[in-house]
Amino acid sequence: MLECFRQKDVEWYLNNRNNKYLSRQTFVNIDYSYFNEWLSGFIEAEGCFSIRKNNYQSFSIGQNDDKYIIEAIKLYFNIQNSIRNPHKTFWFIETYRKSTLQNILNHFNYYPLLGQKKISFFKFKDLIQ
Repeated sequence: MLECFRQKDVEWYLNNRNNKYLSRQTFVNIDYSYFNEWLSGFIEAEGCFSIRKNNYQSFSIGQNDDKYIIEAIKLYFNIQNSIRNPHKTFWFIETYRKSTLQNILNHFNYYPLLGQKKISFFKFKDLIQ
């Protein structure tokens, strides 16, 4: 983006816009001073609370390109499962482990969901506890 501002040239942008992720770092230092609040918002947008027909519950979340975000979430919630890469640059993690699901529930006690995802979370929470 900064280079686009320096160039001040629409042609340059159009010729180079597909290269914007080539110099992306594989790991970015995360500012943890507001990570908890940010994480609740991110889960509101990208997270999924699933209630399976076999009565198992799971939490999953995925993100295009930014594997480091999924790695930070894995570390934060102590998720034991591996991060998967099911399609090109899409990174995904899912957990069924009760202790990990409890970590997720505990997070939302202090940093609640505020949008529509709150409804599915409460249904999910009722089955876990």
